[in-house]
Amino acid sequence: MKNILNKEDLCGYFPEVVLRPASRLVPAVATLVGLIVLVWASSLTEADTLSAALLTVGIVILAYGVIKLIRPSRTLYYLPTGEKLSRHFEGHEQDMRSEVDKALVSGDFEALGSLKAQNSSAPLVTVTYTTPSGSLRIGQALHYVPYEYVPLMEPVVHKK
Repeated sequence: MKNILNKEDLCGYFPEVVLRPASRLVPAVATLVGLIVLVWASSLTEADTLSAALLTVGIVILAYGVIKLIRPSRTLYYLPTGEKLSRHFEGHEQDMRSEVDKALVSGDFEALGSLKAQNSSAPLVTVTYTTPSGSLRIGQALHYVPYEYVPLMEPVVHKK
């Protein structure tokens, strides 16, 4: 049975869904700003507290920029419309399985929000991917067994 919990697996099962890397412009600017702040903070001699605070801020900004340049985040896109897919992960109580299955099969993913479990360690979970316009909706119910999520049903796909 297919498991669409991971972005890479989703792309493997649905060729019209692709992963695109995020723009590297923001991390490059953050790296440059971090370097400028570090140079500026090291040139300050009279204000030790300000210099230490600026050094800390510069290091954090620089670290963010370098990490995002080395390992950029990747976003899911639906090729026919060019829209981003957003992922939702919700836990449900085991006795709500039939209601969860009905909501997934009917495409009423908003109903899944009202079926949320009260605690965060619910054994039944749903993962859904939707476009803002609703042109593509993909959902699947999974059951948590120690250290992994096992699919309870094939992924359900709704296209407009």
